[in-house]
Amino acid sequence: MKTIYLADDDEDDRMLIRIAVEQVISHVQIIELDSGEDLIKLIADQRVSDDPAMIIMDMNMPRLSGLETLDILKLNNASRHIPVVMLSTTSNRMLVHEAYARGVNVFLEKPIHEADFMKLARTVDTCFLNAQLG
Repeated sequence: MKTIYLADDDEDDRMLIRIAVEQVISHVQIIELDSGEDLIKLIADQRVSDDPAMIIMDMNMPRLSGLETLDILKLNNASRHIPVVMLSTTSNRMLVHEAYARGVNVFLEKPIHEADFMKLARTVDTCFLNAQLG
């Protein structure tokens, strides 16, 4: 089974992303977290068994931002290989550049409409899950 960690402090966004991903990708387990801190703790506590297939993470979260979370993930040998899709409502080129410089695999503007959530799910499936775990 494919596993996606979905870290976003907005419960509605998590729900909409989860629904879209579950409609597009079969045999997927989505683990929802409401903060970068919880994501890091869960990955640190995870046993060697099943690595997550990928992480979808909001850039703007309280306490620990997506960029700060990304830094910690990329410094950890157990998590540095996990593909990360960063979402944000901003299209500020400096922030996008910063995300790529810190090691994000894909930066996407956060979906607004239902069709955008489905497009996000298809992108995740095509770029990461089918290609790696088919």
